[in-house]
Amino acid sequence: MKRHSLAAMALFLCSGFSYGREPCVWQVARDPRLATDVQALRMAEQLLVRHASQDSPLASSRLREALRILERADAAHSPDPRVRFLYGRLLTRSERHEQALRVLSAAIDEAPDHPSVADALFSLAICHASLGRTQEEIAAYQRLLQRQWVPERRSIVQSNLAESLMFVGRIEEAIQTYREAIATDDGNILARWGLAVALDRAGDSMGAFEQVNEALVRDPLADELDNPLVFFVPAYDRFWYFALWAMSRAHGEHDALLRADHWQAAAQYWQRYIEAAPAEDRWVAVARVRRDQCVRSLGMVHRRAHPRKGTPR
Repeated sequence: MKRHSLAAMALFLCSGFSYGREPCVWQVARDPRLATDVQALRMAEQLLVRHASQDSPLASSRLREALRILERADAAHSPDPRVRFLYGRLLTRSERHEQALRVLSAAIDEAPDHPSVADALFSLAICHASLGRTQEEIAAYQRLLQRQWVPERRSIVQSNLAESLMFVGRIEEAIQTYREAIATDDGNILARWGLAVALDRAGDSMGAFEQVNEALVRDPLADELDNPLVFFVPAYDRFWYFALWAMSRAHGEHDALLRADHWQAAAQYWQRYIEAAPAEDRWVAVARVRRDQCVRSLGMVHRRAHPRKGTPR
């Protein structure tokens, strides 16, 4: 989950104004298009600053308008790296990932130490994730961690990196990186969910449910799992998170009917994961075990609620 987890992405993709110096009068004199580029940059940013973090038709309209402004200014070839960084970030938000990848890669290579490069690297990692280039995504996050020290942002990078490590089967590294994300920012709820999944896949069910319960203390309805800025790679991975949530609710429920509902929901989430996963999925065997556990638990609830005649309760 990104990542994934994407309110996470808002801190990067929806941040305010670009960092870096304005071109001086002598630079503008040498390259007059710099003045036009700065004007386009400011117009685009002013459109976004009030609406960029909102998931609404107005925000989408402002995003499209900002992109049009930058494209009319030929932002991809601007001599001002701030313009190319913003253009690449907005292409990422518009899910034009191949184009964003080209713009961001070139801009980062030309201005690797620019103050705005951290946001650009995050967007670059998201592009790689969306295009299934996990090794390149991991490299982008690792490069970003060398320059991102703001705790809340660093924690997001760490948890996204952990998700990518888990995706390629580096489960122990993923667990350690999730723990580092939580140590960096204890309020990173998505890192706790990710750690729960990683621990469950590593065979530590007790540790997994401890993390689920910690996440639910902070987010009782698990709203973060449905956050529109969060995405899952692969998409069917979301069923694992919701299955753990349903199992946690079943464990804590005293009413037999509600407990049965939660076990049934959990079994259905596991089944949906199993049906969506390809044959080479490294975790599908674990999902089958978990589904069967939920089916057995559901059966036990039913037998206790409706014992056979003469059977002690």
